[in-house]
Amino acid sequence: MPRSIRGTVVSGDRAIPRDQAIGPWIDAYNTTRPHAALGGISPFQRLNNLVGNGS
Repeated sequence: MPRSIRGTVVSGDRAIPRDQAIGPWIDAYNTTRPHAALGGISPFQRLNNLVGNGS
């Protein structure tokens, strides 16, 4: 699991400044990660369903 050390995200043998790591994390969180509160779908899928672009 990635951990944070004083503004740096450490994952495995890589260390990335937090401001560079947050963008991809937010993208994955909102577009691919299933959310229990949304019935196991991502917020992106939920939005598409609300506007009629999804299943």
